[in-house]
Amino acid sequence: HLSGYMLSKRLGIEVTHVPYKGADVLNDLLAGRLQFMFATIPSVIQQIHGGKLIPIAMSSAKRSRSLPEVPTVIESGLPGFEAGSWFGFFAPKGTPEPVVAQLNTQVQSLQTRVAGLTADVNTKEMELTTKQQELTEKQRELATIFYTVGTKKELQRAGVVVAEGGVLGVGKSLKTSTQFDESLFTPLNTDQESVIRLPATHRVLILSAQPASSYTLRITGKDEMELQITNPNEFRKVKHLVIVKA
Repeated sequence: HLSGYMLSKRLGIEVTHVPYKGADVLNDLLAGRLQFMFATIPSVIQQIHGGKLIPIAMSSAKRSRSLPEVPTVIESGLPGFEAGSWFGFFAPKGTPEPVVAQLNTQVQSLQTRVAGLTADVNTKEMELTTKQQELTEKQRELATIFYTVGTKKELQRAGVVVAEGGVLGVGKSLKTSTQFDESLFTPLNTDQESVIRLPATHRVLILSAQPASSYTLRITGKDEMELQITNPNEFRKVKHLVIVKA
């Protein structure tokens, strides 16, 4: 409550304070009935990792080890802003000093253990995040093919295709080159896109070795046709697609 009030005063903006009790505030934020809220990290970390909430800034003076990529409010442009919470452990008045000392020792021991466990959890979370990023990148890599379109002469000049065989220049067959400039090809993530649009003013030949059953070619308009990838798993077994305009 106070954190939101402090922030609005520093920014000079008007915000509506909604005095929630319990978890309803989180549910309403997830449902889009609220624009923002202040929360403790444990109460929202699962939703953040799940992509349901976006952490904007930390109200503490330093970044959190749990979310090291999230800047503080201070870093975001409000010098001196700090709002946090703390927890106290109290005993009834008149509790004997030896008991207080024993409790204090035990609490400190627990804090040390919790700090160690928290560090372990943070490390594991970072490792999981890294693994997830690696898996996402690997999936993107596996899903991406590269295509180029051109006439026979254009592709030959670029070194993408070569003419082989024949006798005295007659009967040569056109094949894809084993060495070519990768920059001549356009990447296509087949997990996100499945269509390559082509001019319908030419007949086209798929020179590379994608299985014919993994795609279709069809006219879509007077001056346009498209290659529709119908079986991405089969189609992307050949990473480079060469389309010759006949």
